[in-house]
Order: sequence, then C-alpha cells, then structure tokens
Amino acid sequence: TDALNQLGLNFQTFDATAGATPTLAQLKGFRSVIWRMDDIAAPPAALAQTMSQYVQGGGSLLVASMEAVTRLSEAG
Repeated sequence: TDALNQLGLNFQTFDATAGATPTLAQLKGFRSVIWRMDDIAAPPAALAQTMSQYVQGGGSLLVASMEAVTRLSEAG
C-alpha cells in the first residue's frame, strides 16, 4: 500500500485472513482489484468463484502470488 499512497491513489483494503470474503457487490464498486494470495494455502472456493465472477463482469484483477496457478487449481 505504500506505493499506492506515494502515487496519491485512493484505495481500500480487505483482510480475508480471518475467513471473511468480499462479496461480488463489494468488488463491483472497484475498477480494479489487487489480490495478494497466500503462497501456502488454497483460497476458499467461494472466494475464487467471486473473483472469477468479478472478472467475467468486466473487472480488472491483478493476482500477486508465486503459487497462484497451483493454489487456484486446488481451490477448484
């Protein structure tokens, strides 16, 4: 978030580490989403599905993870 602050961009963060996940309605309020995935554990299938629906609906998604392909395939 430091880089976004330095650029003077407005943004919001959502911490899903406690098990909460953003809804599609929440995500649709944003032109783009940066998703920092866990490199160890697969994301909940519901979260992966919500992100997929967001992109299919025209949202832009940047996924940051060294293991994204593996973790997403594990999530289904």
